[in-house]
Amino acid sequence: MSCKNILEKLIKNGKLTSTLSKSKTKKTEVEEFQKILHQLGFDKELKWANYGADGYYGGSCTKAVKAFCKKNDIESDGSTVTKEIAKSILLRYDILDELQDLHLDIKNNSKKLNQIYRRGSSHKGAVASLQTLLNALGYGRKLNWSKYKNDGAYGKSTAAALKGFMDKHKLAGDSDELNIQSAKEICKILGQKFGANWHENSKADTADVANSLVDFSASNFQGKKVKADINFIDSLTKINQYAKLNKVKIHITSSWRANAKVAGAIVKPAKKSNHMAGHAIDMNIVFVGGWANSKYLKRKNEAHWDSSVAGFINAIRKDKDLRWGGDFRTQDPVHIDDGLNIKNPKEWEKRYLATQQD
Repeated sequence: MSCKNILEKLIKNGKLTSTLSKSKTKKTEVEEFQKILHQLGFDKELKWANYGADGYYGGSCTKAVKAFCKKNDIESDGSTVTKEIAKSILLRYDILDELQDLHLDIKNNSKKLNQIYRRGSSHKGAVASLQTLLNALGYGRKLNWSKYKNDGAYGKSTAAALKGFMDKHKLAGDSDELNIQSAKEICKILGQKFGANWHENSKADTADVANSLVDFSASNFQGKKVKADINFIDSLTKINQYAKLNKVKIHITSSWRANAKVAGAIVKPAKKSNHMAGHAIDMNIVFVGGWANSKYLKRKNEAHWDSSVAGFINAIRKDKDLRWGGDFRTQDPVHIDDGLNIKNPKEWEKRYLATQQD
């Protein structure tokens, strides 16, 4: 289980403050929490060079939590982690990769920056990072985030969000492309919410090659056997829960794939498909008295869906960690994934390598 998942689990189970509080007892959860604080850049406060992630919530960990809270306008002495603090940490953690990517592009690709981040760009991963950062800065409405999220398409919405940011901070230039001044300002503003070493510490864990590709089965899954990356299992479990709640069965037609060659595919597979990293499924939905295939599930037919199908699809839509392919610009209504290839291209590469070697 990842550092992030452990923190989310403590929030869900109501064991957050009892587990993450100043104590002389060594705890695995504290060790994982210290890794997050390290990745967020609080090395000095943690005395990371001396202690690393030692599992003790002592003076150094307290100082790191207090420093984070001060930067994020939360009143705390750092001696315990409240739900408010944990949720704020997760919000920062979720944009760290994107912020680091933009920082590296400023450093290494400054002359090509406006070619990478521009309207119509083919660099979808980079554009998705920019969209994520603009959303974190409060421009979600202009991005039409609720509908498209970070889809990697630099169009009218992304340009409008960037223009809003540039106007607010009195930055010159054309919002159809990201210039170096605007990029630096984005990093400066968001970087203030992190520790001093935020641009140095990668949050990517080492790929677990052993047993990374696993079989998954659940009460409301049927059809082909599901093969998935071990890091996608929590998402599959949620999908099954949504199916169970809405009294439908998920008939699997495809999951992990060795390559992008798929006979009879509804939509041409992407070269960096989430299927190839074990983070996607294709399916039909079986409901009482019917079968929802790609034709049935098209958005234009939504008004005629059975209520159980609508309930299931809407549960996927509302889940911030999942995507339904019917909402893609190029519709793929039998597809569900977690958007790993767009949200975190580096992690996609690692999970791809890990699952392909199994």
